[in-house]
Amino acid sequence: MCKVYTISILRYPEKDYNEKKKGESMQKLLYAVVFIILSAAAHSDERCFDYKKGKAILKELEGMVEYTLCAQPLPAERVRSGINTVLPRVMNKAFLGVDPPDNWQTMVNEVQQTCLKDHGNLCSDAARKEVEACVSAQLPVLILFWAPWFAEHCKAINKAVILDWKQKKPQVQQWINAFKQQAIN
Repeated sequence: MCKVYTISILRYPEKDYNEKKKGESMQKLLYAVVFIILSAAAHSDERCFDYKKGKAILKELEGMVEYTLCAQPLPAERVRSGINTVLPRVMNKAFLGVDPPDNWQTMVNEVQQTCLKDHGNLCSDAARKEVEACVSAQLPVLILFWAPWFAEHCKAINKAVILDWKQKKPQVQQWINAFKQQAIN
């Protein structure tokens, strides 16, 4: 079992509370995703996840996503299509170091159908707030789904993704760029 500390992930630096940044909603969504994954191991005896490296990677991902995807309007319909194309490249043994949980695609599809309405621009503040509220409402179910799998495979995921991030990062950036191309074409 893994031991992970997640409480500070949900805290923002003081300056972020006082500033209205374009990427604040995206940041909250990314933090929510990390919280879901890491919460599985919060009460175990052994720490298997490199929290500092994971947090640094999260910041890099946030920047890559915000810079690449929200440079222009991002329609929800194209985002759904891009997710269905790109996410299987991440959710596999070659990338994660372990097989993903059974029915992960079903869970992703349910979140997409529920939360990604037909917005003309998912990067707009109104759309971000709506998607964020929808995903937040589904957090308990998402945690129940992902937590046992992550707790079981924490060490392998840490080794394959977190500790090997220098090799994974260009691949992830390429996928984000491909996602953008599919989303805007």
